[in-house]
Amino acid sequence: MSKVPAYSRPPVREALIDVRINPLSADKLGVLESLHDKLAIKYPGKRPQQKWEGMWELKENTLLSAQKTHGVVGFSLESEDKKRIIQYRLDGFTCNYLKPDHRESWPGWTDLRGEAKLAWDLYATTLGVTETKRLAVRYVNQIVIPASVVELNDYLTAPPNAPKECKYQDFHDFLSRVTLDIPELKSKAIITQAPAQEKPQGAVVVLLDIDVICSESIAYDSESMWHMLDQFREIKNDIFEASLHQKAKDLFGPIQ
Repeated sequence: MSKVPAYSRPPVREALIDVRINPLSADKLGVLESLHDKLAIKYPGKRPQQKWEGMWELKENTLLSAQKTHGVVGFSLESEDKKRIIQYRLDGFTCNYLKPDHRESWPGWTDLRGEAKLAWDLYATTLGVTETKRLAVRYVNQIVIPASVVELNDYLTAPPNAPKECKYQDFHDFLSRVTLDIPELKSKAIITQAPAQEKPQGAVVVLLDIDVICSESIAYDSESMWHMLDQFREIKNDIFEASLHQKAKDLFGPIQ
């Protein structure tokens, strides 16, 4: 894989490392909650996570909806600024890094990986993890273009397009989702392009969401798992570079 430039202002909005396991029994919730004691200095915030299930019923030509809770399934541990989150759940673990403001600095993969590994090792050792069911690295990028109207073809190498013969070409909204197979890793990459919900005045914000996933059951081995996650990050980088024209990359500041 090719070497990817290190931008001074990478457009990452959120990045995460996710590991799933066979769900633990509910009596392990106390153990999950106790892990907060080991991380409380970095992650003082703690809140329970609940699992919700939506239900719909058609009754007398009226669509009725309801939500059902399955109770607490884990805990979210948050840094003081709420930009770093550790999720300890009965079905696995997630480490989230958030950067809501595109002008902020980004700590980078090494920092995210190191923080996630420390928190995961605590989880895996305490709970005796022997198998993983899903591994993922996901980056949601927000590309802020300082213009009221843009031509997506100038920024995205594979943007959604209206039919060429259609006389109406101005986009009101768009959504592109492509899943690529990665056979050598028994994995896949999901590439999603869409406008951000936020619409700042005088700018267009495009989201480029890259999610690299392995949903195979794998006997747990720490070194092998982190090697695979490093490969996922490299794949993510290659997809990111291939998805954007230079005009978009110029928005991310000079290469360091």
